[in-house]
Amino acid sequence: MTAAKTFETKLYEPGEIIIAQGSDGGHLAYIMEGKVEVLREGGDGEPEVVAILGTGDILGEMSLLTGQPRNASVRAAEKTWIIQVNERTFQLALINEELPVMKDIVTQLARRLQEMEAKNMEYLVRIKELEKRVNNS
Repeated sequence: MTAAKTFETKLYEPGEIIIAQGSDGGHLAYIMEGKVEVLREGGDGEPEVVAILGTGDILGEMSLLTGQPRNASVRAAEKTWIIQVNERTFQLALINEELPVMKDIVTQLARRLQEMEAKNMEYLVRIKELEKRVNNS
């Protein structure tokens, strides 16, 4: 995507990588139509599917907001149409109250934070159960 373009529409075929883990986050992507798999390297070095996202979901916003490299890869699970929004356009949208896409982004970020908090609580319960088992052995 050139710097002059504010957004670009792309079609990805099943199996194509949309975002590579560790890459720089110069854009975010909005799924217009289709389904993708979010992948992270597991303990054995093999990619594990950690989420499946579809039409209306947003990808890559965390890297764009934090400036950190992508923390996961995204692969098309089926034919998928994506709109990529460059960083400058995203920054301008953050200060423009009239852009409805911002509500979608903030809503998805809040949902993801809630999901992560729920998973963290689940892991804490599991850890406490394991500690009890170890202490009772």
